[in-house]
Amino acid sequence: MLNFRTEKLVRTNKLMTFLANFRRLYSVRLWVITTFTIVSVQLGAWVLFEFFLETRLSDTYHGIIEITVLISSLWLILFPCLYYFSYRPLLSTIENLKAAQNQLVDLNQELVETNKRENHGRQLREALLLANQAFSQSLSLESTASTFLDFLFDFVPYDVATILIPITHSRWAVLKSISRESGEKLEIDHSQYFDLESLPSLKAVIENSDIQLIADTRLSGEWQPQPELNEMGSWLGLPFKSDGSILGICELFKKKPNFFTTEHLELTEMFVHVATTALHNAMLYEQVRTSQESLQLLSHRLVNVQEQERRYIARELHDEAGQGLASLMVGFRLLEANVNHPEGMLVALEDLKATLNDVSDRLHGLAVRLRPASLDHLGVVPLLAQYVEDFAKNHNIAAQFATIDINGRFPLEVETAIYRMVQEALTNVARHAQATRADVLLHNCGNKLVISIEDNGVGFIPESVNKLEHLGLVGIAERADMLNGNLTVESTPGVGTSLIVEVPNETAHIAS
Repeated sequence: MLNFRTEKLVRTNKLMTFLANFRRLYSVRLWVITTFTIVSVQLGAWVLFEFFLETRLSDTYHGIIEITVLISSLWLILFPCLYYFSYRPLLSTIENLKAAQNQLVDLNQELVETNKRENHGRQLREALLLANQAFSQSLSLESTASTFLDFLFDFVPYDVATILIPITHSRWAVLKSISRESGEKLEIDHSQYFDLESLPSLKAVIENSDIQLIADTRLSGEWQPQPELNEMGSWLGLPFKSDGSILGICELFKKKPNFFTTEHLELTEMFVHVATTALHNAMLYEQVRTSQESLQLLSHRLVNVQEQERRYIARELHDEAGQGLASLMVGFRLLEANVNHPEGMLVALEDLKATLNDVSDRLHGLAVRLRPASLDHLGVVPLLAQYVEDFAKNHNIAAQFATIDINGRFPLEVETAIYRMVQEALTNVARHAQATRADVLLHNCGNKLVISIEDNGVGFIPESVNKLEHLGLVGIAERADMLNGNLTVESTPGVGTSLIVEVPNETAHIAS
C-alpha cells in the first residue's frame, strides 16, 4: 500500500513538473511572438509611410506610434516580472512536493527494513519454538545435537559444525560433526578424541567459559588445524554451560575468512542457550541408561563371580583337602592293619599327623585367599605390600608398592575395597597388559585417598572399551562408587595404562 502511494505521488509530481515547464515555455514563446509582432508592425508601418509612400504621418499617428512603443516597452519590462512572480509559487510548491516525496521514500525504505527485521525476528522465534519442541521429543544425545545443528544452519550458514563433549578433564570426544560445504548435509566420521592441550582454541573456550572467535585462522597464532579442517578460514566456538559447568562445545567453521558477524554470534548464543537444557537432559538420561546397563552387567558379573568362586572353592577343596582326606583314609586303614604291631602303628600315626598338618595348611591357605585374615589384624598396607611382592614373583613382572602419608588404619570397608581394587587391577595387568612393570601407589591427600595402578603394557583406547569384555574395570568403578569415589582410566595404545581411584577420606584414621 505504501509503495503504491509513493508511486502515485511520483507520477503526480512528474505531471506537475511537465505542466509547469509547458506553461513556462508557452509563456515565453507568447511573450516573444507578441513582442516581435508589435515591433514588426510598428517598424513596417513607419517604413511604409516614411520611405515608400513618401507620406508624412500626421501628428496623431505619430502619437499612436509613440504610445504603441511605450506599451511595447512596458510589455517587455513587465512581462518577465509578471512571469517570475506567477511562476515562483508553483516552483516552490514543486520543491516542497519533491522534499515530501524524498521523505516518503526514506520512510518507506525504513518501514521496509523494519518489516524485514520483524519478519526475521518472527522466523527466529518460530525456529526457537520448533527447536525446543523437537528437543523435548528425544533424549538421545546424537539426536539432540543433530537437531541443534539443523536449526542453527538456517540462520548461521556454516560449512562444518562440530559438537564435542568431555570424556575426562582433558580429553574430549566428538559427539556430532556435519559438513554442508557441498550444499548437502553430510555426516562426518566423529569417532575422534582430542586432548585440550593440542587445541589452544578449544582450551580458550574452556578456560574463559565464553564464546571465542577467530576471524581469520591464517593470521591467528592460537589456531591449530584439526584433522580434515585445514582449509577453514573462520572459526567460532562457544560452550554449553549449565550451573557453572561446561557440558560441551559447539564449533562452527567457514572457509571464507572474516565470515562470522556479531549477528551470527548472537544467533548462535540463542540456539546454544535453548539447546543446553536439552543437552543436559540427554546427558542425564544417558547416565541413567549407562547406570542401568552397568547394573545389569554387575548382576551378570555377580552371577559369574559366584559361579567362579564356587568352582574355585570346589576345585581347591578337591585338590587341597580331597587328596589329604584320601591319604588319611589310607593311613587309617594302615593303622587298622597294624593294630597288633605297635611299631607299625607308630609309623602310621606319624604319617597321619603329617597328612593332617598338610591338610590344615592347605585349608588355611584357601581361607587366606578367600578372605585374608591379616587384613583385619594388620591393615591394608602390609597386606598390599605382601600381595604385590607375591604378584611380582608369580608373574615375572617388576612390581612395586609405595605409600605417601599413610600413618594409620582406615575403616575396614575402605581397606577391603582398596585391597580388592588393587587385586583386580593387577589381575588385569597379568591377563591383558603384556607389561614388564607395574607400580601401585597409595596416597593420603587429606580429604581423599588416591590409589593409582600403572603399567607399561600395550594400552588401549578407554572410550572403545566393551564393558562385557572388561568387567574387571566395571568392578573397580563400582567399588569406588560404593565409597562415593570415582575411577579415572588413562591409557594410550603402545604406552601403557593408569588407573586412578579417588575415594573420600571423611573418617579419621583408626589407631594402628
